[in-house]
Amino acid sequence: MVYSTYLGNGSWGQAIAVDQSGSAYVTGSTISPTFPTTPGAFQTRFGGGRPEITGDAFVTKFNKTGTELLYSSFLGGSRAEGGRGIAVDNSGNAFVTGSTESDNFPTKDAIQPSFAGGSQTNAFVTVLNATGSRLIFSTFLGGSGGHPPASLFAGGDVGNGIAVDSSGNILVTGITLSSDFPITKLAEDGSLNGPSDVFVTKITLHDAPALPADFTLAAASPTATVARGQSATYTLSVTLNGFNTAVSLACSGLPAGATCSFTPNPLTPAGSAATSTLTISTTAASAGILPPAFKPITPIYALWLPFSALGLLGLVVLPQRKPTRKSWLPSKEAALFLVVLFALVLGIACGGSSRTPSGGTGGNTTGTPVGTYTVVVSGASGSLQKTTSLTLTVQ
Repeated sequence: MVYSTYLGNGSWGQAIAVDQSGSAYVTGSTISPTFPTTPGAFQTRFGGGRPEITGDAFVTKFNKTGTELLYSSFLGGSRAEGGRGIAVDNSGNAFVTGSTESDNFPTKDAIQPSFAGGSQTNAFVTVLNATGSRLIFSTFLGGSGGHPPASLFAGGDVGNGIAVDSSGNILVTGITLSSDFPITKLAEDGSLNGPSDVFVTKITLHDAPALPADFTLAAASPTATVARGQSATYTLSVTLNGFNTAVSLACSGLPAGATCSFTPNPLTPAGSAATSTLTISTTAASAGILPPAFKPITPIYALWLPFSALGLLGLVVLPQRKPTRKSWLPSKEAALFLVVLFALVLGIACGGSSRTPSGGTGGNTTGTPVGTYTVVVSGASGSLQKTTSLTLTVQ
């Protein structure tokens, strides 16, 4: 035994296929919302209405050793589905058929876009891409149903087997109870012959042009409001449409004093979507502080300087008590000394309070200006570039 494993909870495996690398593709039905799915898979949430009563189809791909789910996805709408047949082409695309009761079963480029089964079932034919992340093609297939014989579990149309030829044409077989099942003009048998008949249908996809690889860029919530000095965060989503190249993110239109960063950046594709968190940081206003060398002189301490100078002047000019009569006027040298000293004292006392550092204004910063701004986020990969606009309000 190479490997053997359980899969799911309240689930039924109905069909299996193997690709060239040995990976196994399984389909069936499940009534369990906790059936194992993988990140980035096409449908990761159970859509089958009431658990344990109605279920979804599933499509699961194992690696060749059976030790890992390469992808696993629900497949269905709000009512009951079951996968009954599966095939795989050389590119790893999975072709699935089965039955559905849901009028909202997922479709893409459908040859029959609407459910026609009334209270019964229609067959479905669905093609998943190689990573299980998106639909390449999906359609209803059936009529309005009929009255099933007692041996049948349910009425309606059911796809039981599927194959794909070398040209990519899809061949489906199953059972129909519908007299209005879609039949071509040159069909071998153009009418329902009993309560139920086999159907064989061939679908060609050559007229459905392949979409070029692309991606889209959007924000979950494109507006944010912050106070100056705080940071705003946005969640950006890159949706990948067949894209498998890293996407680099950048921003423009930031207000003064603001910066932006992305986590992660660049985004590496994984499944059908990837997300990155954008953080825009703003700066608060601040008042500068003068260095100690430029601290103003307090006026009360400056007042004593001129009075000290006057005292020195008095000591010099007062007459000396001497026996001979002389003039009380000071000498020229003493007078010059006092004038210089008085001017120096006045300069220190009056001029010190207005001194600031050379080339500065005391260190004041205004911060990020208040206002509402449009920030443009761009995503680029090779020649492709996408943008989305965000609104930032700074209070």
